[in-house]
Amino acid sequence: MEGRLNLTTPLTASRGIAAQAQVRRRKAAEARERAQAEHARYRNAKPVRRPAPAQPARAATLFATCVDCGGPLARSRHVRCPACWERQPAQSREAGRRRGRSIAMARSELDRWKLEHPQAYAHRSEFAPIRERLQVIKLADIMWACHVSKPADSGWRSGRHVPALRHWPALARLAGLDTCEPVRAGQSALLSNGHKPIEAS
Repeated sequence: MEGRLNLTTPLTASRGIAAQAQVRRRKAAEARERAQAEHARYRNAKPVRRPAPAQPARAATLFATCVDCGGPLARSRHVRCPACWERQPAQSREAGRRRGRSIAMARSELDRWKLEHPQAYAHRSEFAPIRERLQVIKLADIMWACHVSKPADSGWRSGRHVPALRHWPALARLAGLDTCEPVRAGQSALLSNGHKPIEAS
């Protein structure tokens, strides 16, 4: 017989199916072994502690302390505990009540003045004669006459600010001016802020 002798028996259909099934079983066994090994590795590893969700408000309450005594804070946005807060001269309950009464009195006075002068207006430049006379007046006297704070009086006297119209008569009397009429009835176009002086046009 001429040619090369082939001793391999060709696969029949049944033998091919059996071989494919054997390959599938071998691959499934290998995959199962890999999965078991991976599971054993995770099972024997140390547990990983996951961080708790961030809670800024709770963290601030737990770790924030009073800047004076180191005690816990009642509120996270505060810097002092209630006891140290009360010891602050300007933050005590009595100081808060006095502040509230002063603010209420000032608002009541402003509302009353607006009702009495519904169409009042004046130009800022008209305050110049009063301001010139205030240069020799003590700030304490201005504070007493207008019932306002020292920074406000200083701003009026230096020219940085112009006081509300309701203060002009008291300041004029304090400055020694016999007559002062900075407040008068005007047109409706000037009434958007009737209690404040307007810029000269």
